[in-house]
Amino acid sequence: MKLVAFRVTMYKGIIDSGWVDVNRLTVLVGKNEAGKTSLLKALYKLNPHNLYLYGNRSDSYEDDLNSYQIDWEWPRAHRTESSKEQIVCQAKFQLSEQEKSDIAQITGKAEIPNTIEVSRNYAGRLEVHCEADILSNKLSPVEIDNAFDTLPEVQDEFNDQFKQIAYECFREARHLAADERFTELGKLAQKYQPLLGGAVSHLDPPQHIETDFVDRFFVDLEWAAQMLESSSPIKVKVHEYVTNLLPTFIYMDDYRIFSGTAHLEEIHARWTDSRLTEEDLTFLTILDLSGLDLGELVQLGQGSTEAVKQRQYNVAAGAKTLTKMISDRLRQRRYEVDYRVDGQHFFTFVKDDRDPSLIELEERSKGFQWFFSFDLMFMYESKWTFEGCVILLDEPGLHLQPDAQKDLLRRLEHYAAGNTLLYTTHLPFMIDLNQPHQVRVLKETDKGIVVTTDLIDSPPEAKFVLQAALGMDISQNFLIAKRNLVVEGVDDYVVLIELSNLLQKNGAKGLPEDVRITPGEGASKSVYMATFMIGQGL
Repeated sequence: MKLVAFRVTMYKGIIDSGWVDVNRLTVLVGKNEAGKTSLLKALYKLNPHNLYLYGNRSDSYEDDLNSYQIDWEWPRAHRTESSKEQIVCQAKFQLSEQEKSDIAQITGKAEIPNTIEVSRNYAGRLEVHCEADILSNKLSPVEIDNAFDTLPEVQDEFNDQFKQIAYECFREARHLAADERFTELGKLAQKYQPLLGGAVSHLDPPQHIETDFVDRFFVDLEWAAQMLESSSPIKVKVHEYVTNLLPTFIYMDDYRIFSGTAHLEEIHARWTDSRLTEEDLTFLTILDLSGLDLGELVQLGQGSTEAVKQRQYNVAAGAKTLTKMISDRLRQRRYEVDYRVDGQHFFTFVKDDRDPSLIELEERSKGFQWFFSFDLMFMYESKWTFEGCVILLDEPGLHLQPDAQKDLLRRLEHYAAGNTLLYTTHLPFMIDLNQPHQVRVLKETDKGIVVTTDLIDSPPEAKFVLQAALGMDISQNFLIAKRNLVVEGVDDYVVLIELSNLLQKNGAKGLPEDVRITPGEGASKSVYMATFMIGQGL
């Protein structure tokens, strides 16, 4: 399933964005506070890669990030209209021929449409929609409630660890049932039965009632899953098939510079006291990606000579692990990582194919540190999955120099090779106007924020960004072009470039590669610019 369009309604400042067509790489342009972040977050929460607890929501910060919150995300000027049944995000996905064939086999229908829609409302309910009449026997939320009412309750007498695991199991089971993922629901026993069994108290009476709970719960849960699945087989199977194929949505807006130097005992102490700093978190991310455990490193460093040797072996293996992981996935740039440990001091050294010097990460240039950190954070956030994701980047490259921003733009093209990537920006260097079909502009109207592909009718703030991007490109390129075509303004530029791209996509000839289009700022200035170029032999 490939994302081809989405629509956001009644979310923060967005009343109805309209359908936003999505390419392999799509850029959302708009001024600050235009609603770019809101658009990405609404889309991200359709199927976020982090755990989210719809229908049985806790008060945790993680829930706020990954689920729709009607209390403060509903548009302020429309409070009287608020409803948890309101759909927040709809998305259209293109089905492959194999996927269409699978759905045809499930439904018994010969004709399956090319696209299918998925939506989520403020209540957190995930729905699958299809233009054709292939979805029937909708499962009622009341049936889910009735099925879960048969499960044994968590008792106050249970020990704290047991209760925590039991509640986690309840929440995940409820989430899977709400999304009608019954195959996964039936497999929960494989995950939680050993965890609950290991948390049973060694004292009576808690031991007795906790053991009874484990014995009853998974038998009853399996029965509930079977009952729900049999209540509406066609819809459930189609729903489960589609939601299992739903791409993971990855949202990134925190582009921290990673810290590779640390005092292990000090970080471990802050971790124990829940006082970790932002630098600590980036360091722990590096360890996690390398397969290294902070507690084990500290313990080995306090042990015998053999233990210290073992620790050095572990960190060397961890550096090799991270190097291989990076080289397997980030083929556009080759990193090599090395770790050194002296006492409780940990050091990270990095080199790449552009600079073979192996020096400390913190001693590298800010640009090098940013790109290295960005690559690692993307790997960590995507859980090492580089295929089939929908990647959402909010204002990437904001603090990079212009040349580094252009380098990042090329890197985003690489990331989008096996994924769908959308990013927001108001930076001229982060827009490739040679690909105008990738650009979407946020426009403020009387009815709220809408998204348009009409670059010519863009609002002044967005057009300024586009003109600036065009101006940057022209200032660096037009004087060295063999042939130049002067047009009156940016609108003419966009039309000609897009027509040329369309001709080339259909096998016809577009603009020659040695022709550079230069827009003037009106008819009079175009004459002066053309006269200047002729005088310079351009």
